[in-house]
Amino acid sequence: VTIMIYDFHIPYHDPEKIKRVLENEKGNTRRLIIAGDYLNGSQISSYPQMIQENFQKEVGQGRVLLEQLASIFDEVILMDDNHIHSRWNRYLANNLRPDTHFLAKHPYDFLVEGLKNVTRSCDSKRLELFSKDTGWFYQIGDAIFTHAEISSSVEFKAVRRVEDWLKKWAPVLELGKVRFVAQAHNHKLGIYHDYDSAIAFTGCMVAMEAVGYSLGAHAAGGPPITGYIRLV
Repeated sequence: VTIMIYDFHIPYHDPEKIKRVLENEKGNTRRLIIAGDYLNGSQISSYPQMIQENFQKEVGQGRVLLEQLASIFDEVILMDDNHIHSRWNRYLANNLRPDTHFLAKHPYDFLVEGLKNVTRSCDSKRLELFSKDTGWFYQIGDAIFTHAEISSSVEFKAVRRVEDWLKKWAPVLELGKVRFVAQAHNHKLGIYHDYDSAIAFTGCMVAMEAVGYSLGAHAAGGPPITGYIRLV
């Protein structure tokens, strides 16, 4: 059994939600996939900083929780995302010369260091032939779990776009037939079935503090919906 937990947004995670998942899954599940936005990363964002946060403390909180998760599950996989991976790449591009980027350690490399059963995606050598930036999706058989930077107010439109993209690239990347796509990033929850396939939004593990921007006068976005994927 594998479970996928999406969108923690530490330090804006909800400890009670996470505790309930771990109580349900402890001893019953071998593999955990953390499918992106594990940390929030406001301080490495190009967006205006409305509040002062401490990124070092945030990484420390992430490490403590990851050690707990690594003690419960036999295998933990940490996927890339927009809040840390994409922001970190932009941060390096804006603040360091390209020939010095190798000196700066990725925040998620700090998190997984020394934890033997924790790895970062992507682990596919086939994908690495084309790009080092494919850790935003992870495949198990004919199921693919993604953290694509796609949003839409139209129901299931974002995950449908991801599904279409994956099917176009499947022959090149040797993905095989893709029958299930689960998309993070949108903090929505739901599943849509076709005849022999399905797409899903995966829910999240954030507290309301993570989405305070949705309460502004621009009236965009909805409340976060708790959920995770269990693959048997």
